Amino acid sequence: FDFSEDLKKEIKRYFQGANATSFLSASEIFDSVSHSLRLEMSSDLTRKCLDSCMLFSGCSKQMKDSVKGLLREVHFASEEYLVQINTVAHDMYFVMTGKVERVNVDNDGVESVEARIGPGGSVGILASYFGIRYMYSARATSLSGPCLCLRLVRNQLMPILKAY
Repeated sequence: FDFSEDLKKEIKRYFQGANATSFLSASEIFDSVSHSLRLEMSSDLTRKCLDSCMLFSGCSKQMKDSVKGLLREVHFASEEYLVQINTVAHDMYFVMTGKVERVNVDNDGVESVEARIGPGGSVGILASYFGIRYMYSARATSLSGPCLCLRLVRNQLMPILKAY
């Protein structure tokens, strides 16, 4: 994680106190820390992401803080699909590194790239928000390693939207 030194020390103290001796992946670390530490970590990782997303434009800091705790890192290999056309949308993605191509297929089965989405962009926001089918497919196209996205699951977002 690219955290401040104070936050790194707090995370290390948490796991030293819990006697964690085995290797843990980033998501295992994130899922096993206290709620307050998880919020601080996610806030640091996702501040820019939510601030640049139109869906959260004008939302209060408190609401964004609640949403930040729900975001999870997902890595996609090049040519791996994030979403498939005509499937019911459950997830929205925020691109952190790499690129994602928005792909459409015509009636003859020919694919065409409609857009390339880079860091700071998003995929599936409206479809996921309304719980409808994706109108396009999206696939990762990173040449320099995996494409890193933050995933937000619709059914976790809805209670927060109702509360605010």
